[in-house]
This record gives sequence, structure tokens and C-alpha cells, in this order.
Amino acid sequence: MSGAVSNAGNATAADAVLHLTAGAGLNIVSSLPAAGCAFTTELACPLGSLAKGASVPFIIVVKATSTGTKALGASVTSTASDPNAGNNAAAGQVVVERQVPLACHVPKLTGLTKGQAKQLLAALHCKLGKATRKKSRTGRRGTVRKQSVKAGSTRPAGSEVNVTLRK
Repeated sequence: MSGAVSNAGNATAADAVLHLTAGAGLNIVSSLPAAGCAFTTELACPLGSLAKGASVPFIIVVKATSTGTKALGASVTSTASDPNAGNNAAAGQVVVERQVPLACHVPKLTGLTKGQAKQLLAALHCKLGKATRKKSRTGRRGTVRKQSVKAGSTRPAGSEVNVTLRK
């Protein structure tokens, strides 16, 4: 599951915390952000204060322990007053059919830092290849602007994905 936590409100969201849940039959094996995250009945990752219009990407990688339809969820809490709390959660499902041999399932890396891209690729049995830097007018400095292998592609386990980062 991947997405972004965005503050669409009119003020700073103080002490924001991202909560990630994996239903029965799924184990969380990796997440971005990872720093400061703690396991309880869910994975809770502190995001700090999010300014109006700010956004933080997140990714959760899970491993299935059984087949069937499994639930995933993400929600955000904050100590700030939220006039629209109805947009603070997302849920999804994944269908686990059978175990397949390991393969590199290339994710979308755009917007991630080099470290985040490397961690996500490793969790999906891929490797970060060459990282080059190029000037760009869009995106945050140090984040992935392009990747050499199309997101959604499947390659042999251990395949490298090169990235271009914004200078």
C-alpha cells in the first residue's frame, strides 16, 4: 500500500502520526517512513507537524502468511483540531492466491529520497542501481524524478533499478 499524507486544512497539523494496519494473514515487513515507528496492534509512525499544504509519502510492504482476501489500512491522527476528520483514513484489500517464486516487483519511486527508494526496492527483492543527479524545476531536491524500469514491471529477483534524482 502506498500513498501520501497531505494536510489540506487551513492550519498546521501538530504532532501528526501515521497508523498502518495489516489484517489477519499479513505481516508488515517494511514501511516508509521507518524512523521512529513503533509496533503496537498497528505500526505507528510519528510525522511531526505538517504545515498547510505539506505532504509526506508513505509505503507499507507486507508478507502474506495465508491465502484469501486481506485488509490493509492507513489513518492519521493529530493533536490539532481537524474540521474534516472524514478524510483521515484509507483502506484497501489485497487478494493472496498462492506463493510464487521471488521476483523484483518494481514500485513507483517518484518523489522518494534515495534512501527510501533503496529500502523499498530491497523489500521488493530489487536493488538500487546507479543514482544520478540532474537539474529539474519540479519536485523536492534529492528526490527521485525518473527510474530506469517502469513501475509495475516484474523482473528477476535482484534486478537493479537506476534512478535520476533532482539536484
